[in-house]
Amino acid sequence: MSIRRLAVAVAVGAFMVGGGVVFAQGPVTAEEALEEAAEETVEEEVTPPAPVAPPVVAAVEAPAPAPAPEPAAEAKPAAKPEPKVDLYGSASYRFRGRLWNATDKDDKSGSSFDYLNLLGWSFGAKVKVDDQISLQFQIGNDLNSGESITWWNNKAPQGRSYLAGADNLYVHLAYGTWNPGPLYLTGGVIPVVSNGTLDLLERSMSTGKYDESIFQTWSSQLINSLIALKLGVPIVKDGVKVNAELTYSIIDPRVQSLVKSGDAGLSTPDADPKSNSTGSLFILDIPVVAGDFKVTPEFTYISNRNYNETLEKGDDELIYGFSASYKVNAMISLNANFAAGSVSNENSLVGTYGNSRRSDTNTVIADANKYVSNGLLYGIGGTVKAGPGTMAIGISAGNSYNGADKYSVTTTDNSDPENPVVTVKNYDPKTLTNRDDYIVDVRYTWNIHSKFNIAPRWRFYYSAYDENSGKLKSKIENRPELVMTWSF
Repeated sequence: MSIRRLAVAVAVGAFMVGGGVVFAQGPVTAEEALEEAAEETVEEEVTPPAPVAPPVVAAVEAPAPAPAPEPAAEAKPAAKPEPKVDLYGSASYRFRGRLWNATDKDDKSGSSFDYLNLLGWSFGAKVKVDDQISLQFQIGNDLNSGESITWWNNKAPQGRSYLAGADNLYVHLAYGTWNPGPLYLTGGVIPVVSNGTLDLLERSMSTGKYDESIFQTWSSQLINSLIALKLGVPIVKDGVKVNAELTYSIIDPRVQSLVKSGDAGLSTPDADPKSNSTGSLFILDIPVVAGDFKVTPEFTYISNRNYNETLEKGDDELIYGFSASYKVNAMISLNANFAAGSVSNENSLVGTYGNSRRSDTNTVIADANKYVSNGLLYGIGGTVKAGPGTMAIGISAGNSYNGADKYSVTTTDNSDPENPVVTVKNYDPKTLTNRDDYIVDVRYTWNIHSKFNIAPRWRFYYSAYDENSGKLKSKIENRPELVMTWSF
């Protein structure tokens, strides 16, 4: 988020308006001002003198002189189109309860209850420069997951040092789009929604495994945005509409070492530096729309997700899936999604399962550190318009595990040299990590006003662990909450 925070000043500057809504175009030099004044000045027309009649010659009437041509008026330069700016924003306040219950292998259980309030807000501007160029900026806090409300977040004097490293202001969006028709190009902090695969990607990148990908979604963690470049091409425009959108970004900008240690500790240039490939992210979406039905296959790929500079070897990550929706009628809509992904450290020997480390120079790795991280998610849901609002219901499931090969650990007890004791323990990485997650989400959005709604919501979380995954057998959370949202 550091890049987004650095961009806040730029975004805020773009939002400052006065009188009508216009964006500052930067300082104008004296020369530019004179040039603009010259372009806008219309030369004053000068009335030509009346023509002098020629003398009369012997009853021959002189022809009347032709009228003098009037000087053509200088054409005014075409007026530059003014950008059209639409401001928008939202603020939300949540009341949330969290009732926990955990059970171990011996069926012993315990429970707890937490209560908290959350704040969400955003402020943005959409700018249409002309028929081809548009921009959008949005700032705010952790809008979709919410910011926990505390006394120190009020910025009381004694709490400011406490908040020194806790900046709760982010750039959600800051991008421009060029759309001449045959294609469109978008760059900056751009809007990117998950069509299944990005929910797995977020957990894999943040935690090193796919656990809780249906709990901690791309929307709640990344606010549906990414610092990236997107190229879109409409493939079919009539009838069944088909687009192709390729999003590109950088995961880890690795660099080569051009200097190495020489004799007597002296550094010398490296004539043949080791490769240290950058990790690049590619997201391919292919939206297909046929009437009220839409399906979007999605492929997410990271080249050199893990990389070992010493070995000059890397491991890639591939996630594939789709999202689909269908509008049954004016009252009912259905949706579904699916995704599966995998990444290992087979070539790079970097990191461990459940560790987000992606770069290293180690060449030796223990069997216990080898991993093949696998993830799966799928879900269905729907919305129904009921009364003054809309009821939304969703059910999702996910699975994650380490699919590395089984291995054995041999230990020898030499406390009695004449009778050494050799112990061999067999381990199965899958049974040590296998976890299933489930969630049921029910929400009713009551539109009290066109710009104000109240949404009671209840979510049920359930996680089940493999019988060999430790002492924990299952974990349950019931999360009731009430959300109030204002917008303009």
